[in-house]
Amino acid sequence: MAPYISLRDQRLIKVPYFPSIQTVVGERIQRLLQRQAVASVESRTLASLRDTLLPKLISGELRVPDAERIVGRAV
Repeated sequence: MAPYISLRDQRLIKVPYFPSIQTVVGERIQRLLQRQAVASVESRTLASLRDTLLPKLISGELRVPDAERIVGRAV
């Protein structure tokens, strides 16, 4: 990428515009962004559960059936 583009060169840049196709693409991108947002929240929740429960499971402080109940309520 050039560190500087003159106004003259910028005015010569052609940007294609396809109105009917752009609407479809925009809708698809929106759905993908929504799915990504949901997946991101779920990932943070699961990471938090892992970080909370794993040390307790390894130490024996928490048993697997108890952990399953906790996870079932949180997810």
